[in-house]
Amino acid sequence: MKRQSGKISQFFLMMFCAAFVFAIASTVMAAGADQMTGGKTSAAAAGSGNALVSIAPGINIDDKLRSDLEKKLAAINAKYDVHLGVVFMESLPGGKSAEQVAKSIAEGGNGYEQGSRGSMVFFVAVKSRDYYIGTGRYLNQIIPSKTGVKHIQDEILPLLKDNKFGEAAMKFAETAEMELAYYEKTGEPYDPANDFNMMAALAALVVAALTWYGVRSYLIGQMSNVRDAAAADEYLDDGSFSLTYEEDTFLYTNVTSVPKSKGRSDESSSSSDDSGSSGGGGGKF
Repeated sequence: MKRQSGKISQFFLMMFCAAFVFAIASTVMAAGADQMTGGKTSAAAAGSGNALVSIAPGINIDDKLRSDLEKKLAAINAKYDVHLGVVFMESLPGGKSAEQVAKSIAEGGNGYEQGSRGSMVFFVAVKSRDYYIGTGRYLNQIIPSKTGVKHIQDEILPLLKDNKFGEAAMKFAETAEMELAYYEKTGEPYDPANDFNMMAALAALVVAALTWYGVRSYLIGQMSNVRDAAAADEYLDDGSFSLTYEEDTFLYTNVTSVPKSKGRSDESSSSSDDSGSSGGGGGKF
């Protein structure tokens, strides 16, 4: 019995050692992977539900905010079958612009996963203060460059100018989610111009008219020398005007009409987002 017990103890000791070695190996591999990405990175391993958040070591973003951002992006990607990501670098890669880097990633560069509805990446180069929001194929039709991306730019630009990079990344995710939800509900891309409310405009017009009338009536009431005139001649003193001569003159004119030649109407121009191309927008902050 003692001999059998010894064998069992050796077996459990071997299992414990194996688990310990596996844990150390896993830690080393994870550290190596993080070092290869050049920063704090959470990347998609498979499927569009995984988000990409890549932040260079020198860029200070709160760990909790970054964790919330990763969860937010992962939830958006899983719900709408897209792939949104955030990439913050200290400097632009040699010879490339922010637009080139962002579009390259959004189109599947560097292993960036693609959702069935396309992808979008928010890229920032901190030192040169460049940024670009790149949309890949298909998603460019859901979030067009001229309206949807422009709206996201307007939301994040003030935060970028204040160096609030974490908040800007979160605002990017929230605004993109709003536009995706709008498209899901209406079947049309979000356009800020459509937010104009006719009823609110009419109500504002009525309030302005009532205010104007009230102020006008009050001012007229304060003027003691003003009264309503029943006829135009009441503005003249009796006997102050005497008409001495009256004559009507009519001028005859000759009018010649020449038909205007019609120009060619087969020339036209249009501007639209191509369903098979990438899009986006950005600049300096």
